[in-house]
Amino acid sequence: MISLEKLFDLTGGTCCYCGCQTYLPRSEPRAVVAARFGLALGQPGVKKALRRRTATREHIVRKADGGGDNRRNLTIACHLCNITRGAASPDQHRAAIARAVAAGIHPNHTPKIDLTKGALRRARRAVGLCPEIAESSHVG
Repeated sequence: MISLEKLFDLTGGTCCYCGCQTYLPRSEPRAVVAARFGLALGQPGVKKALRRRTATREHIVRKADGGGDNRRNLTIACHLCNITRGAASPDQHRAAIARAVAAGIHPNHTPKIDLTKGALRRARRAVGLCPEIAESSHVG
């Protein structure tokens, strides 16, 4: 399996769905990352906002559908886009995320970062993603 760091370098750390810039938590101090995204440590909700932008390994063809761990099937997605994909195809999910970005409700693309608990749920509902998709740590 290709490492997350290598995938990050190959993709420039850009989410394949929403196009936001992601980061690798172990490679930069949290204060530096927060400043890059216009956040101040100690502000309520900053930890959650940073988690949404964490780089994750995304399987283009889901493992459940027979996708492998090779370079041709792996890319980078922000944590938020990765956990909301569910059973959607990459094209379906990309279209749904594009609608959320265009509507100004994708939490990683809003002018004022929505740090409230319901931000992710509202964004999913607005673009027609299944509301049952849990805010879990499932990645891949």
